[in-house]
Amino acid sequence: MTDTTKINQAIQSFSDWSFPWKFMENIVAEAELGPFEKNLTQAVWAEAFNDKYWRSEQLAECIELTEIGLARKYPWLSTKSCENLARAASYQRK
Repeated sequence: MTDTTKINQAIQSFSDWSFPWKFMENIVAEAELGPFEKNLTQAVWAEAFNDKYWRSEQLAECIELTEIGLARKYPWLSTKSCENLARAASYQRK
């Protein structure tokens, strides 16, 4: 069974925004996540990069669409997790 609470905690725990490119590296390295949780986290991360969220010229709109899309596809993600995922993806997308 997947422990989505641990995934949310790992995503929410990232705070080193001066190095946003380390976001996923830090999340996947989280000791509390098992192999299945790490794979699920990678799938969520891949969804954050889905082109359908990043078509606008306005970065804020892209971030908002990503947050909404993640919340719909993965309803167990917390609001803060969606925000962190979209924020981290925005550093790498634009």
